[in-house]
Amino acid sequence: MSMGPGSTPTWAIPGAPARPSLTTYDGLGIIEDAQPADPSTMPSAAKFNAYGAQDIAIGAVVPNCTVSVTVAAGVATLAWVTACNPAITLVSGTLTLTRVSAGVYWITWPPNTFPPQVCGDKAYMNTAGANSISASRGTYGGQAGVNVTVTNSSGQADGNFTVDIM
Repeated sequence: MSMGPGSTPTWAIPGAPARPSLTTYDGLGIIEDAQPADPSTMPSAAKFNAYGAQDIAIGAVVPNCTVSVTVAAGVATLAWVTACNPAITLVSGTLTLTRVSAGVYWITWPPNTFPPQVCGDKAYMNTAGANSISASRGTYGGQAGVNVTVTNSSGQADGNFTVDIM
């Protein structure tokens, strides 16, 4: 199997948040050498390309990070944060949580914290009693972020939630 330039998985390089892509896997165009690989000890070019395609597909749907928020007496707190991408380094202060009003929250971050978004962010309720929750990407206070809105039968209302930042 011949490997050309770009064989380093760029999504795993610290400081360069990205998702696996065709570039990561040489365009999924690895071809067999004149002497094919021994299938008992080495993957074939077709198998390597299939692994690359699978990695790209999984990388498109794995969240960059998951954030859990608790709200008590109108005060919102980041309960926990998990970075799901090895290229993302989250330190204290990377994410900023703002409660705009009852049931309306923004989680923001500095530029280049996450790779470009490939699908919508997902929010989940951690508290019974809410009828719906939504998450949408935008900007707040000049920084990129995700807006989470929680509602119940009376309108917007505070509630604990978890959001997957895609």
